[in-house]
Amino acid sequence: MTFTPRTSLTKIAEAFGERGFEKFERGEYRQLISDYDEVIRLDPDSGLYNGRGLAYQGIGKFDLAFQDFQKAAGDTEFAPAHYNRGKLLYELGKYRFAAKEYSRAILKDPLYADAYTGRAMAYTFLEKDTLAKLDIDRAVELGVERVELEGMIQELEKQR
Repeated sequence: MTFTPRTSLTKIAEAFGERGFEKFERGEYRQLISDYDEVIRLDPDSGLYNGRGLAYQGIGKFDLAFQDFQKAAGDTEFAPAHYNRGKLLYELGKYRFAAKEYSRAILKDPLYADAYTGRAMAYTFLEKDTLAKLDIDRAVELGVERVELEGMIQELEKQR
């Protein structure tokens, strides 16, 4: 489907949602970025910056990924953008900043189990084990498997 200014945004969202998910799953990040660019050109206020940021992260363009997560985070209710910024910072070894972004995601959505998990991992590298344990407990309350989490934390403790 070629997008034009006359194409309804609903049709764009439907087509893009299906295509985008499939491309992301197949690792076709460059094509996905091109698709995001086209849709964002038509609707620059759309919430697609987070998805394009994930695609940029997939090809190792962390600076562009972070910029898109920043744009997506401009939506004060969009916790996933803060989570993705935290995840990117964590992967870059910036654990203190990652923990702050995970905290922002949790402020936006207190039921965001993955944000508690990510923050627990960041706290582990920062040797804030008490805080990590609290986040593990909260993630478990939200449905994450305790055995899986504690195994991850034990592996991280060996690495620090």
